[in-house]
Amino acid sequence: MVRDEVLAVFLEEYAKETARLEASATDSQPQRDLGLMKIDRQIALAKAAILKGVDASMFIAEMRAWAERRGTFLAEAERAFKVPTPTNLLHADLGNTYRQKVGRLTDAVEDDALRSQAFERIRSL
Repeated sequence: MVRDEVLAVFLEEYAKETARLEASATDSQPQRDLGLMKIDRQIALAKAAILKGVDASMFIAEMRAWAERRGTFLAEAERAFKVPTPTNLLHADLGNTYRQKVGRLTDAVEDDALRSQAFERIRSL
């Protein structure tokens, strides 16, 4: 009975965390895309000005800042793309695997000799 309750709580928390990760990845995408568009436009305008004869040294600091910010946006986009989703985390035997692991953990909690170590591992999660 305890094992099923522990497994149910774990699966519920797992689903919540997966949903939170997916939401955070997609929530910031429009802002990131808009930021990238603005930076690309600023860079294009600076390049056009330089091609028209404006002194390029006027844009050095701005171009470095834009390039750095653009790199940050691209890195954020790559991290968001790599967020695990349920479709690539789940496999056919996941239920049995977790059932076995939760079972071993429950056994350890019920064993007087292993109880403190089991609680420490749970606390660390």
